[in-house]
Amino acid sequence: MLKKISKLLALLLIVVFLVSCSGGANVTENADAEEVSEPEEEAEVEEEAEEVEVVDITWRTRPGGEGEQDTYQQVSDSLDAEMENVNLSYDPAPYEGYEDKLLTELSSGTAPDIIWVPGATFSSYAEKGVFVDLAPLIEADPDINAEDFYSVVMDEITHDGMIYGLPRDVGTMAVYYNVDMFEAAGLQTPKELQEEGNWNWDTMYELALAMTTNTESAEDVTWGLSIPFWWPTFLNFIGQAGGSLFNEDRTACGLNSDATIEALEFLNKVYNGDEENGPVAPAPGTSIDAANMFLTGKIAMHFDGRWTTPTVRKMGTMNWDVAELPEGSAGKHNFAFWGAYAITTSTDDVDAAFEVLKALVSAETQNAIIELGTIQPSIVAEAATEAFLASTPPENNQAFINGLEYAIPEQSPWNINMNTLLWAVLHPEVNRVFVGEITPEEFAESICEQIDPLFED
Repeated sequence: MLKKISKLLALLLIVVFLVSCSGGANVTENADAEEVSEPEEEAEVEEEAEEVEVVDITWRTRPGGEGEQDTYQQVSDSLDAEMENVNLSYDPAPYEGYEDKLLTELSSGTAPDIIWVPGATFSSYAEKGVFVDLAPLIEADPDINAEDFYSVVMDEITHDGMIYGLPRDVGTMAVYYNVDMFEAAGLQTPKELQEEGNWNWDTMYELALAMTTNTESAEDVTWGLSIPFWWPTFLNFIGQAGGSLFNEDRTACGLNSDATIEALEFLNKVYNGDEENGPVAPAPGTSIDAANMFLTGKIAMHFDGRWTTPTVRKMGTMNWDVAELPEGSAGKHNFAFWGAYAITTSTDDVDAAFEVLKALVSAETQNAIIELGTIQPSIVAEAATEAFLASTPPENNQAFINGLEYAIPEQSPWNINMNTLLWAVLHPEVNRVFVGEITPEEFAESICEQIDPLFED
């Protein structure tokens, strides 16, 4: 509002000055002419005032921490200063409960003009009709194109010819590893094995076995490996074995396969050991803080996404780097994680919101956030890629980019509720395997009977 008032005040001062100058001339030359010209001047003032009207736009994204939130605030302040017709406000929200808050606001029509939504649940929002279709805006705008962004993400955002958002970022998983531990043990690193073409489940397990010591002592233990238990990790292993969560057209469950059994058997060996060796990683459900143990030099290799880089930079006590995920019997597999900005239908000015949205996904804005190390750019622009590669450590940022070449998207099908599938059905059932309640074979035989009824007709 202050921006709007200041602009109007400046305009009125200019008008007063011009009227004063022209008025003096009219008095000396022709008083009648002054009386005729006044209505025209007033009309021009009203027209110019309308042209500089400033629109209030509010936007929100979910920050990964205080540092990231500060960066988004700086981005918002910078864009606000640059955009003459917009008062831009950043409305942060807490990480926990982000979507609960958003759902409440969308239901009441009080959501921000622009919101960020995570990939796995994006379609659940879009199908409610709360997002503006951006396709006609993009088509009419020469400064932006859907091809500017990675297609693996844009395909998820596009449905029936309509585009419901633009991606804030995209990211893959990698294996973080402790360089110091590998040097001390005289072992090849995951990156070195990758460069030789010999980075796979077997070589990873051999390294993890060699690095795991004193597992009976919570104080003195070191683990060779840490694989956090959530859907991307175990689904990545299933994908590396040739399996998939869905069938090809994503109309049914695809987990009733030998690939699922192969992957879960391997992870069971990692978490629980086998007849010959004990576990080489903390098992799901234990009280061990594996992420913190990696930061303090107690874990050699840790599976995670780009989002954990800022924490390792800040808290890590060791030399470290990253490598691509290992190959399975069917080759490479990764997920392209993403989230997208969407314009809500409750906005008062779609055109102004679209101008802000374009600025938020620009290479310049993404580069400012890339410096934190928290994201991979969603825009296929050389400047953004170069900025990402230069944001070190880790040295091997190329591993994250390489992962996109064979990654499948963090899927958001329009015919199933992913929150229900992933967290209410899939996670509990997979966990039953690793706590010994059911075998991998029993999981593969029964899981699709629980998932298939979730698909909409």
